[in-house]
Amino acid sequence: MIELDDIKVRIRDTAGRYLAGDSVHPWFSTELSQARVFDYELDHVEATLALIAKAEGRVLEIVPVDPKEVLERCDCCQKMIAAVMAFFDGESFLCCGCYHHSATQHHRASESHV
Repeated sequence: MIELDDIKVRIRDTAGRYLAGDSVHPWFSTELSQARVFDYELDHVEATLALIAKAEGRVLEIVPVDPKEVLERCDCCQKMIAAVMAFFDGESFLCCGCYHHSATQHHRASESHV
């Protein structure tokens, strides 16, 4: 059984767009892969949406993430990727593109010190 504090959710507007970006620069996208995933309990999703509705009149809905859908967010570009496609470099989870870019930068930096 899933505990309430284990539920991950996305937030969607009435046009079907998902909340993306970060807390400083939020935006909405039709691309599910760009949607932010929130922890329902830890991120106080219900209370936050109630405040937004009261302050802005904007209606947003909570969309539960299927527990079978295991995604990671690239710590560099914030893209959502399947966990099996994520690379961990010892500090960050990275998508394929960011991982290869990081590896190239690291390789060039080590060559310049030779």
